[in-house]
Amino acid sequence: MIKRGLKQENIYFLYKDAKPDLSEPLIYEYRDLMEAEFDDDSYSHEASVVNLMKIERQIQRKLGEKSNFFLILDAHGLVDKFGFKIRSEHDKTYIRSWDLREMLKNNRGRNHLYIGSCYSGHFLNDVDDIKVRVVTAAPGNKAVWLDRDVSFGREYFSHLPRDLSSSNLLYSRAFDKAKLKFERWGNAKTEFIENDYEGGGHPEAKTIDWRPIQKVIGGFK
Repeated sequence: MIKRGLKQENIYFLYKDAKPDLSEPLIYEYRDLMEAEFDDDSYSHEASVVNLMKIERQIQRKLGEKSNFFLILDAHGLVDKFGFKIRSEHDKTYIRSWDLREMLKNNRGRNHLYIGSCYSGHFLNDVDDIKVRVVTAAPGNKAVWLDRDVSFGREYFSHLPRDLSSSNLLYSRAFDKAKLKFERWGNAKTEFIENDYEGGGHPEAKTIDWRPIQKVIGGFK
């Protein structure tokens, strides 16, 4: 997002206990910016549902007709009789599809929702009456594998158009490129996941899927 001209003051970062590992090599290029962000005490960085909703309300007031709003969620996803939900690893509370709907429905400009979790495609079964581009890391009935090397989200955002106000077509191309890379990773990683992960294979290996989903709901110019 920074490479695409988004000002740091317009980026809000919530992380589990608000204590990310700043020695992580993957963030080396932006370590100073991340350190400054988590030193900023103007909002709580703890990844709770309450904090997320509070920040979204602050952002909502700033949005204009030409704004792009990105809501990016990486967490554990579940589905129960009420639909899709994501668990906060900080306080173990849940945010549900209708909570996400409420955060997005009155925003001016264009909404982008990315959900990197198992069963995230189920969100599309729950919500169909808001205007938003939805990208999910997994179908509604499948788990997904994400790790430090295999990250669909990292691929997707690295392929987004340099101009975030670009056409719908360029966003679709970004998704297609990331999906192809993710599927290739899956082909290479499946044997390890099924047989060798932690010495005995992943117990849910047969439910893991490598087919992210993209859908535009309600129009996206």
